[in-house]
Amino acid sequence: MVVIIVGGPPGAGTTTVAKALAEHFGLAYVSTGDIFRQIAKERGISLNELNKTAEKEVDELVDKRSKEAYLSGDIVIDGDIAAWINPDADFKLYFAASPLTRANRIFGDSKPRIAEERQTLEKVKQNIEQRLGADKGRYMEYYGIDIDNLSVYDLVIDTEALSVEDVIKRAIEYIEREGLGKDD
Repeated sequence: MVVIIVGGPPGAGTTTVAKALAEHFGLAYVSTGDIFRQIAKERGISLNELNKTAEKEVDELVDKRSKEAYLSGDIVIDGDIAAWINPDADFKLYFAASPLTRANRIFGDSKPRIAEERQTLEKVKQNIEQRLGADKGRYMEYYGIDIDNLSVYDLVIDTEALSVEDVIKRAIEYIEREGLGKDD
């Protein structure tokens, strides 16, 4: 059984790379963002409403479902605090990029995300930074986790000047070099 954790701020490439890793290594894929969206749907409220009212109980439910996925193994988990919640994961990767680069990626994405429904680039940048700030505050308050402390990760890749393909290639090469081959 293998578990790969992928973390990073919105627009850094986490979802794209996590899905590519799952496909490359034949693993399942779980996103804590998808779990969050599922909870909003279960409660019959919008994602924006759930974001505004996100409380410890919601975070704990997301974490519980993430932990269940982790325990099933043979999975790639994409999530903000998944590396802390599942510290024994085989590989923990973090992707970073500047706020402007991340906003440009989200703004140019063909699928609108949470609160970025085709607003201005500056508004998208403000939204993702506000959301990230709120998340950081909750993670520190509820768990004592400083998501800016990247020491929990095995590999940190700055995606700023890299193509998606280069980031995926670097991640795969690292994982294979560290022991997970195509035939495992």
